[in-house]
Amino acid sequence: MTNFTGMVSEFDCPTWAVNFVVNGDSTGMTHDEVAVVEQFCEHMDCFSVSEDAGEFFSWHPAFGDPCTCVEVTFRWMNGDWESNG
Repeated sequence: MTNFTGMVSEFDCPTWAVNFVVNGDSTGMTHDEVAVVEQFCEHMDCFSVSEDAGEFFSWHPAFGDPCTCVEVTFRWMNGDWESNG
Protein backbone atom coordinates (compact mmCIF):
# COMPACT_ATOMS: atom_id res chain seq x y z
CA MET A 1 0.00 0.00 0.00
CA THR A 2 1.18 3.48 -0.84
CA ASN A 3 -0.01 6.48 1.14
CA PHE A 4 -1.42 9.19 -1.15
CA THR A 5 -3.21 11.31 1.47
CA GLY A 6 -3.46 14.90 0.31
CA MET A 7 -2.02 14.20 -3.15
CA VAL A 8 -3.57 16.39 -5.83
CA SER A 9 -4.12 15.49 -9.49
CA GLU A 10 -5.56 17.43 -12.41
CA PHE A 11 -8.21 15.83 -14.62
CA ASP A 12 -10.30 16.81 -17.62
CA CYS A 13 -13.76 16.92 -16.06
CA PRO A 14 -16.78 16.86 -18.39
CA THR A 15 -18.71 20.13 -18.16
CA TRP A 16 -21.95 18.18 -17.65
CA ALA A 17 -20.54 16.88 -14.33
CA VAL A 18 -18.93 20.01 -12.86
CA ASN A 19 -21.96 21.15 -10.85
CA PHE A 20 -22.24 17.68 -9.31
CA VAL A 21 -18.50 17.41 -8.60
CA VAL A 22 -18.30 20.87 -7.01
CA ASN A 23 -21.73 21.29 -5.39
CA GLY A 24 -23.25 17.80 -5.26
CA ASP A 25 -26.12 18.95 -7.53
CA SER A 26 -27.11 16.19 -9.96
CA THR A 27 -29.95 18.14 -11.60
CA GLY A 28 -30.19 17.15 -15.26
CA MET A 29 -27.93 14.11 -14.89
CA THR A 30 -29.02 10.54 -15.53
CA HIS A 31 -28.64 7.81 -12.91
CA ASP A 32 -25.81 6.30 -15.00
CA GLU A 33 -23.97 9.64 -15.19
CA VAL A 34 -24.23 10.11 -11.43
CA ALA A 35 -22.96 6.55 -10.88
CA VAL A 36 -19.90 6.98 -13.10
CA VAL A 37 -18.95 10.28 -11.42
CA GLU A 38 -19.46 8.82 -7.94
CA GLN A 39 -17.27 5.85 -8.84
CA PHE A 40 -14.52 8.16 -10.12
CA CYS A 41 -14.73 10.43 -7.06
CA GLU A 42 -15.01 7.62 -4.51
CA HIS A 43 -11.68 8.43 -2.84
CA MET A 44 -11.22 12.00 -4.06
CA ASP A 45 -12.63 15.41 -3.34
CA CYS A 46 -12.84 18.35 -5.73
CA PHE A 47 -10.04 20.71 -4.78
CA SER A 48 -10.40 23.46 -7.37
CA VAL A 49 -11.79 24.25 -10.80
CA SER A 50 -9.50 26.11 -13.19
CA GLU A 51 -11.18 29.36 -14.16
CA ASP A 52 -8.36 30.50 -16.44
CA ALA A 53 -8.26 27.59 -18.86
CA GLY A 54 -11.91 27.72 -19.94
CA GLU A 55 -13.72 24.92 -21.70
CA PHE A 56 -11.99 22.61 -24.19
CA PHE A 57 -12.73 19.37 -26.00
CA SER A 58 -11.09 16.24 -24.62
CA TRP A 59 -10.93 12.85 -26.28
CA HIS A 60 -9.96 11.36 -22.89
CA PRO A 61 -11.95 12.95 -20.07
CA ALA A 62 -11.57 11.60 -16.53
CA PHE A 63 -14.83 9.70 -17.03
CA GLY A 64 -17.47 9.31 -19.71
CA ASP A 65 -17.22 9.74 -23.46
CA PRO A 66 -15.20 12.42 -25.31
CA CYS A 67 -16.78 15.81 -24.64
CA THR A 68 -16.30 19.44 -23.62
CA CYS A 69 -14.33 19.63 -20.36
CA VAL A 70 -12.75 21.96 -17.83
CA GLU A 71 -9.62 21.29 -15.80
CA VAL A 72 -10.44 20.23 -12.24
CA THR A 73 -7.94 19.50 -9.50
CA PHE A 74 -8.88 16.66 -7.17
CA ARG A 75 -7.34 15.74 -3.82
CA TRP A 76 -7.05 12.12 -2.68
CA MET A 77 -9.08 11.82 0.53
CA ASN A 78 -8.45 8.16 1.33
CA GLY A 79 -5.46 7.39 3.55
CA ASP A 80 -4.33 4.51 1.40
CA TRP A 81 -4.66 3.96 -2.32
CA GLU A 82 -3.96 0.55 -3.80
CA SER A 83 -2.60 0.43 -7.32
CA ASN A 84 -4.02 -2.17 -9.68
CA GLY A 85 -0.72 -2.31 -11.54
